[in-house]
Amino acid sequence: MLTAEFMEGYNSSQADIDNPYLWSSDAWLAYMAGAAFAQHGTSAPIKAKKSRGDVIRVWTGGGNEFRVVMGRTTFSRQLSALDTGNSDVLRHLA
Repeated sequence: MLTAEFMEGYNSSQADIDNPYLWSSDAWLAYMAGAAFAQHGTSAPIKAKKSRGDVIRVWTGGGNEFRVVMGRTTFSRQLSALDTGNSDVLRHLA
């Protein structure tokens, strides 16, 4: 689980500067994914874990599940809701 690192990034105001983890580590990825997730105004995250590739899977208090895809080389971010039956979340992210 990378919940602690994800939450540090989620609560950071300057994630690009404040990230204390080694660039090539999963902890760095979770920290940056947390910062990106915070910008989308979804319900508060309660759990985060590494998925395949540069993907962090996130569960929220509202019962939704998201994938945060981070591009390490381009620093691009993509947030997508997984189908949990909540169409409001899917419309919000579109």
